[in-house]
Amino acid sequence: MLNIQSSFSGFSVDDISKAKEFYGNALGFELEDKVGGTTIHLPNKASAWMYQKKTINLQTIPCLTL
Repeated sequence: MLNIQSSFSGFSVDDISKAKEFYGNALGFELEDKVGGTTIHLPNKASAWMYQKKTINLQTIPCLTL
């Protein structure tokens, strides 16, 4: 049996500036810029990683649901 202590999610966006405006200002999450993307700090010490990618093909994105 898995004993998962923490997890994170990552996703690409086509416009990082608009995404930061939405997640930071509209939803009120704390954002942290890092090399290659931005970390979104979520409740309960969770986080999500977003990065800019101009072409997004949903058929090539792997998914893991726990």
